[in-house]
Amino acid sequence: MNKKVKTALWITAGAGAALGGTALAAGALYTEVMTSVIARRKTRATRALMNAVSKQPEPTLDPALKELSDGLRRIPMEQVEIRSYDRYVLRGRWYPAENPRRTVILAHGWHSHWYVDFSASAPFLHENGCNLLLIDQRCHGDSGGDLIGYGVCERQDILAWLDWVEANHKGIPVYLCGLSMGAATVLMTAALPIGGRVAGIIADSAYAKPNEIIQRTLKKNIGPLAAPTLAAVNLNCKRRGNFTYADATPVKAMKKNKLVPCLFIHGDGDTFVPCEMSREIQRANPEGVTLRTFPDAAHALSYLVDPDGYEAEVRRFLQGLD
Repeated sequence: MNKKVKTALWITAGAGAALGGTALAAGALYTEVMTSVIARRKTRATRALMNAVSKQPEPTLDPALKELSDGLRRIPMEQVEIRSYDRYVLRGRWYPAENPRRTVILAHGWHSHWYVDFSASAPFLHENGCNLLLIDQRCHGDSGGDLIGYGVCERQDILAWLDWVEANHKGIPVYLCGLSMGAATVLMTAALPIGGRVAGIIADSAYAKPNEIIQRTLKKNIGPLAAPTLAAVNLNCKRRGNFTYADATPVKAMKKNKLVPCLFIHGDGDTFVPCEMSREIQRANPEGVTLRTFPDAAHALSYLVDPDGYEAEVRRFLQGLD
């Protein structure tokens, strides 16, 4: 092999290595960007990324819901905090009832807030004898955290909040209540040792599997890149947080749940988390789950569509278990 050929081979190899390194760097950057979109705290930067991925502006809060949420925020509440199993500071608000018959731990949804998701239902629960613990889920609001677990990590946080209630306000039944990702969170908690600690679970607009709902949303926005993107984000979460979105699901939890009765609420008009997902979870434990659907209600809006029907269903569930 003459000198010119050797030189050409070295140049080719160097160019290939450079291109390969560039591709790897680009892939790593893409994974970080998509991890921020899917699994990191909602900030101005993540909002911009989400808008760029979805190619549409962030939806604004309905004026009626904004008025309700502003009203809930103005109510004086005790701020409380705990440590998560992985040492993050988690914060919530304690809103005691005058003559409580039960305590309800309320878990909000993805990139949302306690004062938005429970702006309509919290006053109803409080007026019906419920102490309320309105938590900021990890990586949301005033709570710490680096990655959103879609319930996989947060289910352990619910156990820690149960410990706080039992240490500070024991003596009456405790219920878990969640909306959207919060609903999936409290359902996944049912696979953990909560028998005898939790009287019942209310899950409004739950998804059946974290991986499935993430991929469904990605597919709407980036089409065929959805599956490889989710796989890359899962690997990143495993590396950074020691979990993947396949580690736990509400379906698996309901198969294990033999002790805690559940009320599922879902709008038939939900196009974000289809009502069929609640039906799928119910099929995993038909004896332990009551499903109530609300015609034409969009995602997490069943209360606003039919407040009387919603309240009657929840009141019947609570009173039947106290």
